[in-house]
Amino acid sequence: MPKTYRYYLTLLLLITSSLCRAQSPTQSFDLQLVEPRAYGYTLGDTATRTWILTLRNGYQLDMDSLPQAERVDLWLELDPLQIEHRIESGDSGDNQHYRITLRYRLINLNEPEQLIELPEHTLKISNGQMNWQIPIPPLRLAARQVAPDPASSGLPATQPLLPPPLLDVTPYWRWLGAAAVLGGLGLLGLIWVYALLPWLQRGHRPFARAYRVLRREPADSETALRALHRAFNSTAGGTVFSHNLNDFFSAQPHFAVLRQPITAFFAYSQQRFFTADHSPPPVDLSALARQLRAAERRQDDAKHNNPAHKDAGNSEFSASGD
Repeated sequence: MPKTYRYYLTLLLLITSSLCRAQSPTQSFDLQLVEPRAYGYTLGDTATRTWILTLRNGYQLDMDSLPQAERVDLWLELDPLQIEHRIESGDSGDNQHYRITLRYRLINLNEPEQLIELPEHTLKISNGQMNWQIPIPPLRLAARQVAPDPASSGLPATQPLLPPPLLDVTPYWRWLGAAAVLGGLGLLGLIWVYALLPWLQRGHRPFARAYRVLRREPADSETALRALHRAFNSTAGGTVFSHNLNDFFSAQPHFAVLRQPITAFFAYSQQRFFTADHSPPPVDLSALARQLRAAERRQDDAKHNNPAHKDAGNSEFSASGD
């Protein structure tokens, strides 16, 4: 071969070798892998891988080549990535620095002790003219179940549910008991005021007491006559005589319908106590007492419904008597 040809062939080989060295991917990036421990994992634990990548000579990382947050396989789930990126100026251009953190979460195990594998990845870089792929190898980890295997330990696979905790309702029962006592007392008070008290007072009305006496005693006896006089005096709030009956009827108009038998009674009483004439009474005193008792009851019911006129009759009679 002539010397000239050998010279040009040597020059071509030198230029080709220089171009190959300029495009070598190992001069365009640095990759450091920070791996997690390889053992001691249980359900719920996370294994963290960190990739520290430096790109030179205008190379950029293809972000689409990064793994996505998803379930990787039956055992692992990848959480969202944490990516730190900074740019540093150098002699040959800007350098790209990436710190990529991947957290794999252990979500399932089907063996008491099991080997699981963090998957391999391929990162893609490019400078617009050349494309390179950076392989990242898989990583095997050892995991184990926290609880023993039910088949080998004889323990039940599941435990019975605990009953819900019981609340202490003692304070509430106390408050409920106090409220029940107060409510019962209030109910008894209402019964007393609106039922028992009127019923008891009904038997203590003046003409009601006089009627009970006349039912036991002869109508023309002095005891019966005095019982009726006491009823008139108690109702009027003073002594009632024949000469002031008009004042009595003015103060107690509800008795005015019995004016004639009442007047006859007073005339008979005066005759019986102050003369020797003991003839029978001109009216049925038992029937008169029953009618007076009925008029008295109606008046008390009216007073109960209209308390403003409760003492009007007694006050008027007292003023007239004075």
